[in-house]
Amino acid sequence: MGRPTLLAIGLLLGAGSLLELRWAWRGLPVPKLELVSPQRVQKAIADARSSMPGPARAGVLLAIISRHFTTALHEPDALPRLIEDARAGNAQLTTTQVGRLQLVALNMLGLEREGVPIAEWWPKLQPYLAGLESASFAHFLPELLAANTEIWTGLGLGPGSARRSARNIVGFPHGPFLQYFVARMEKLAQAREEAGDAGGADACRRMVRRLLRQWVLDPGPPALRLLAADLLAESLLDRPTGAAKDVARDLQQWRAAYRDRAAQRPLSAPLLSTTYGPALDLASENRLLNLAALCLWLGGATAAAMVASLALARWWIVGEPAGQAERVLVGGLSIVVLVMVAGLVALSAAQQTVQDDLHRTVSDQLGWPRLPFVAGGAMFALLALVALLSFRSGRRIAHAGGTAAIACLLLALTLAGTCLLTRAATDRYETRLAELLDHSELEAVAGPEADRWLDRLRAWSP
Repeated sequence: MGRPTLLAIGLLLGAGSLLELRWAWRGLPVPKLELVSPQRVQKAIADARSSMPGPARAGVLLAIISRHFTTALHEPDALPRLIEDARAGNAQLTTTQVGRLQLVALNMLGLEREGVPIAEWWPKLQPYLAGLESASFAHFLPELLAANTEIWTGLGLGPGSARRSARNIVGFPHGPFLQYFVARMEKLAQAREEAGDAGGADACRRMVRRLLRQWVLDPGPPALRLLAADLLAESLLDRPTGAAKDVARDLQQWRAAYRDRAAQRPLSAPLLSTTYGPALDLASENRLLNLAALCLWLGGATAAAMVASLALARWWIVGEPAGQAERVLVGGLSIVVLVMVAGLVALSAAQQTVQDDLHRTVSDQLGWPRLPFVAGGAMFALLALVALLSFRSGRRIAHAGGTAAIACLLLALTLAGTCLLTRAATDRYETRLAELLDHSELEAVAGPEADRWLDRLRAWSP
C-alpha cells in the first residue's frame, strides 16, 4: 500500500471517528436534551394534553390549582379570579377530594386578607370540609409524570432522562399549598376548641393527618413525601399519644435516613442530569463519565494527528527512504499507547478536574473543555520528540510525518471503538436510571432498609 493511500485512509478514518464522537456526544442525556427546542416541547405538551388518560388529567388540574394558590400568595388582586378558576377545575375532579382542600386554602387566604378572625371562618369553610371522613386525597402525580415521560420519550430522550425531564414539566406545585393549609387548619382546630366544638376540632385534625398520611405513603416525588412526613410528625408531636408519638419518631427517622444518605452522595453530573439531585447509580454514572472523558481526550489527539500528518505529508511521501515502514509503524503505535496511558492516568489521578472539564461542555460560562487541547498538545509534543530522536537528522521531519500518519489511523480506530462503548454505556445508564425512578427515587437514595420506618404509619389510622 502506497504512502498517499495510507495517508488518505488515515485521514478518512480520522474524520469518520470525529463524526462518530459527535454522534456519541449528542446521545448523552444533557446534549440530547439541548437539541430539543422549547417550541417543540411546548407543541408536544399541547398535543398530549387532549389525549392524556383521566388520572393524568386530574394530576394536571390539581397542579394548576396549587400553582393558582402560589400565585395568589404574591398577587392579592388575582385571588377572586383564581378561586373561580379553581372551583371550575375542582368540578372536573371526581376521584379525589384534594381540589376541595385547595379551595379551602384559597378561601382561607381570602378571609385572612380581609381581616376576618379565625374564630369566624368555620361557617364559610365547613361546607367544603364536610363528608371527607373516608375521602381519597390522591394527587395523581405519578400518573402525570408517566404521561409527561411519554412526551419526552417521543422527543428523543432516553428512558431515564425522559423521566427526570418529566419532573421539570410538573415541578413541585403542591408544597406552598400544603404548608399553608396544614398550618391554618391547626389554627382553625384551636379556634373550634376555644368555641367548645371539640368534635369540629377533632375533625379538622383527623382530616389533615389523613391527607398527610396518604401523601407520605403514596408514590410521588421525594420532596413532597418528605414535606408531608415533616408536617405530619410535627402535628403528631404537638398532641402526642402512645401510637402517634411512635409514628412521629419513625417519620423523623425516615426523613433523616434520606437526608443523611443524600448528603453522602454526590450530585448527578451536569453532563448527565436533566434535573438537580443526587446521583442514583454511581457505578453506571461514573463508567459513562469516564468513557465520555476518554472520548474527548482521544478526539483531541486524533485531530492533532490529522493536522500533523497533513502538515508533514509532503516530507513523508517524498523524503522518507524506503525500508523505514517498520520504524514508522513502531513509532506510531508507541505514540498511540503513550496517549492512551496518559489519558487513563489523567482520568484516575485527577477525577475532579476531569469532572469540571466535562461540566464545561454543557456550560456557556465556563469556557471550552481543556481535555482535547491537552491531548492535542501531548500529541504534538510526542511527534516533536520522535523527530528529535530520529537517527537520520536530515530525515527527522519525514519520519515524524510517517509516524503521525500511522498514529492518526490507529487513534481513529481507537476513538471509534471508544465511541461505540460510550453509546452502549449511555443506553445502560438510561435503562438503569429508569428502573430506579420507576421503583422509588426515595428508596434509591435512602436504601430499601429505610422503608421499615413507615411500617407503623401503614398500620396507624388517624
